[in-house]
Amino acid sequence: MSGSIESTHLNEENPAEEASEVNADGITIEERGTSFSAPKPNPKNKSKIDWKGVLVRLWADVKGCYMNTVLLRWSLWWALSTCGWLLVVNYAQNLWETIHSSAEGEVYNGAVEATATVLGALGAFCVGFIKLNWTRWGEIALGLCSLCKCGLLLLMYWTTDIWLCYAAYVGFIVLYNFVITITQFQLAVGLNTQRFALVFGVNTFTAVLLNTVLTVILIDKAGFGLDVNTQFIIYSGYFAIIAVIFLLHGVYFLCKNGFSGGSSFSVSAPEEEDPKTIKISEQTPL
Repeated sequence: MSGSIESTHLNEENPAEEASEVNADGITIEERGTSFSAPKPNPKNKSKIDWKGVLVRLWADVKGCYMNTVLLRWSLWWALSTCGWLLVVNYAQNLWETIHSSAEGEVYNGAVEATATVLGALGAFCVGFIKLNWTRWGEIALGLCSLCKCGLLLLMYWTTDIWLCYAAYVGFIVLYNFVITITQFQLAVGLNTQRFALVFGVNTFTAVLLNTVLTVILIDKAGFGLDVNTQFIIYSGYFAIIAVIFLLHGVYFLCKNGFSGGSSFSVSAPEEEDPKTIKISEQTPL
């Protein structure tokens, strides 16, 4: 009897230290000891990101990069040329179908695409072997290459020979890969890794956005709904405009700075102690 009273007295003193469970026979088993409870989640302990600081720093980086006129010119060509490249690649096979229908015989569209990809990669590889001051002659080169693209697209529209159209397309792809490699190299020279990634993303986004706008205006039924032959005339004129812009500015640059001068750029990385540095605070729950 005294043992029962003592047990009851202990249970009243330490009710939190008693745990009970039911075994397989349905008998309640009581255990005494230190009890552990799972800590309740604390929303204040979650990782915090200063999103306002992120956006401020991002905008500061974008503004700092594109306020440099040299970087801006190369980026402009990158975005405009990539937009035109996307339009040509997306609708080239539609043009080939009008010249030589697949119902009339065998077509080699896939083989041509593969050949263009391989030769384009080879053209990009050859950039490293060309010794030229791209800072001085870069805009002239961009203008001339854009003019060549204009001629190749005009040939694709004009010809009724599928093989000649194939050859013009391959030449267009090789030329694009060749020049876009030069452009990316020129930008990478003056930027650190983080800012080059930012410029790469902004330029590509701009190209895709412009491509979408032109597709809606020129090709979609909501716009002009042009046939594929007319589209390639417009693509040719598009690259002609790019060529004129860069050739004129390139000549102006040479006349202003001389044939032996040049300009380079460098966008330095922000210092670690910059007050605009993005801060991510992380707390580990106790």
